[in-house]
Parts: sequence; structure tokens; C-alpha cells
Amino acid sequence: MRETLNISQREFCKLLSLSGGYIANIEANLREPNDRLIKLIVSEFNVNEEWLLTGNGKMFDIKVKDERSSRLLSLFNNLPKKYQDVVFDLINSLYKADEKPSSEDDCKELKKGSLKAPP
Repeated sequence: MRETLNISQREFCKLLSLSGGYIANIEANLREPNDRLIKLIVSEFNVNEEWLLTGNGKMFDIKVKDERSSRLLSLFNNLPKKYQDVVFDLINSLYKADEKPSSEDDCKELKKGSLKAPP
């Protein structure tokens, strides 16, 4: 799941407020995740609980809340995979950014593609 979301183990642990060792042990099958962790992952990442527990079904529960999100999802799904990767990387970079663009001009530059989002 982390690979699909392009999230490092460190980022994953930070998002869930967990230690790296705990997650590493779960990923190495040395420890079973508890119910609290399962619920947290399901909630935080919209992961299908059945898939998380058994591997059956779709990985994600996609719940579209409004028309804009529905349209965005439709457009994204119709892009070739290589462009989906670019869009995903851009959104991921924006999400990770510590600071929002400092001015309206920065927002315009970001939209034009000339201002790079922080890594």
C-alpha cells in the first residue's frame, strides 16, 4: 500500500504517529497489526479494510464527496499511467510542502508550472 501511495516508511510512521520499528516489524511479518492500527490506516488512507486484512477486493475505498472531486477522479482515471504518475507526484509534493505559496504571484507561477513545488 505504501508503494502504491509513494510514501516512505518514515513518512507513513509520521502520518500515523508510530515508531519506525513497529511498522518495520509488521511489514516483515514479525508482528501483527492491532485493531487500532487497522482502523487508523483505513481512516487515514481510505484503504478497504477487507483488502488490508485479507488481500481481497480493491485496495482503496474511493468515496467521492462532491461533483468537483468526482470530475477530478474521472479526469485522472482517463489519463495514461505516465501522466497519472506526474499528477500524483505533483499532488504529493504539494501535500508535503511545509509552506503554502507566499503570494498570489507564487500561486500563478505554480499553476503555469514555472515555480517548482518543494521536494
